[in-house]
Order: sequence, then structure tokens, then C-alpha cells
Amino acid sequence: MSQANASGTFATRSAAPLQPRALVVEDDAAVRGLIARVLARDGFSVAEATNGREALAVLTDSSSFRVIVLDLAMPLLDGLEVIDHLSRDRPESLKRIVVVTANARALHTQLPEDVCHVLLKPFDLEEFRAAVRACARTAHA
Repeated sequence: MSQANASGTFATRSAAPLQPRALVVEDDAAVRGLIARVLARDGFSVAEATNGREALAVLTDSSSFRVIVLDLAMPLLDGLEVIDHLSRDRPESLKRIVVVTANARALHTQLPEDVCHVLLKPFDLEEFRAAVRACARTAHA
């Protein structure tokens, strides 16, 4: 799993070298940590980013991530801007994205149809886990 350190960079925590990788992009440390722990328990090696800029830096090879959990409302570069960037440069990565947002209006935002799943915070952990499994299967196919 990974956590941003004091300098704003991220580190990766992993358990086994052949685990599928997940990226959690969330500015709220408590939510990011919870999501990362759930994913790690479900067998993912997890990297974390606290904003969209960090996410794009990590996503130099987005195909290495089976799932990308992406908050929409973040500082510096928000989730919609990350999606726009990926739509242009790596459209195949959209099918790996699980959007999580606290903004119910964002559910009606024009997201690309290739985005795998959208969840409203607070979300049920089992619903989250099911969405991640579905996206991981789709991305792996």
C-alpha cells in the first residue's frame, strides 16, 4: 500500500510481487486509508495519491494498475480533470476507474461511459468491493 509522506510524494506498500495493483486517489486521509486497507485485504498491492497531479505522475503506465479508485473533488487537479487527461492519452484506462464522490450532483455529471463504476460516499464496503471486483475483471479481460 502507499501513503503520501511529508514531502507530498507517495510510497507503495505491497505484500506479494504478483498481486494485482490498485491506485487510490483521494485527498481525505481517513477515506484513502480505509479504501487502501480494504483493497490490500482483497489481495491488491495498493499505491496512494492525495490529488490528481500525484495520480497522473503515478499513472505513467496505467496498464500496470488493475483498478483506479478516484475521488472527484480534490485539490490541485480534480478527478474530472484526471478522467479528461486519461480520456485523451490513455482511453483504455477508463474501464479501470471506480469513481467515489460525496457530491450527489456529480453522479449526473457527464462522465465517459467507459468509466467502470460510480459510488456515492458514504458507500457500503461490500458494494465497493463488488464494484472493484467487476472493474478488475473487465480490465483484465
